[in-house]
Amino acid sequence: MAIPTFERRVTKEMIGCPKPFNACADPVVCNGMGVYLQVEDSVMTTASWWCAECSDTERLTLELACRLLIGKEIESVHRLNVETFEAAGGPVSADLRMACVRVLLAVEMALLDHRVKSALAASAGQAIDAAQKLKQLGFVARDGQQRLKTLLECELARYNLRVPAVKAQEWTAFGTPEDCSRWVQSALKTALLTALMERCDPSPTRAPLTGPEGPAQRP
Repeated sequence: MAIPTFERRVTKEMIGCPKPFNACADPVVCNGMGVYLQVEDSVMTTASWWCAECSDTERLTLELACRLLIGKEIESVHRLNVETFEAAGGPVSADLRMACVRVLLAVEMALLDHRVKSALAASAGQAIDAAQKLKQLGFVARDGQQRLKTLLECELARYNLRVPAVKAQEWTAFGTPEDCSRWVQSALKTALLTALMERCDPSPTRAPLTGPEGPAQRP
């Protein structure tokens, strides 16, 4: 398949989550792949990407993902899979399946970024800047450490997140919302990847891919 014009690729690598984006997985925490989203009332309104060393298939999948995301609600994004990308024009191949896992991992991590920062903003009762100190948002001393730890663990209970007390202490001393978000993304990366591998695995009704050694075997 011909590689399309990459209309959704940003012109340079961006670290963090610069405006107007408010849900980002930057290359530092996502294996060189960046996804930058704007979420308004739980709906994706803007989506862009960056990857300096991705394969053509990965770049195509990133572009398709950003086109697919716009207008979707967060809950429907959690259901995107290989079939969605194939229907949107992605080549039917093992490469696409693996690219989907990588791209959707970046998307899920961007949504984690949005969730963490939204929870912090709601707790503080104000809009926040990712570079603000958490102590400026009211998370101070031992009480602030406990509130921060409880807030994140409750917000992400579905992932069974556990925040070490020493990490909460570090954040309330000199950490920022960006620090919290990056740590959460790293802490949950394996769980997200496992879930995505299952979501993107071909269903039993699909014909298995064949290769030099014959049909692929399901475990």
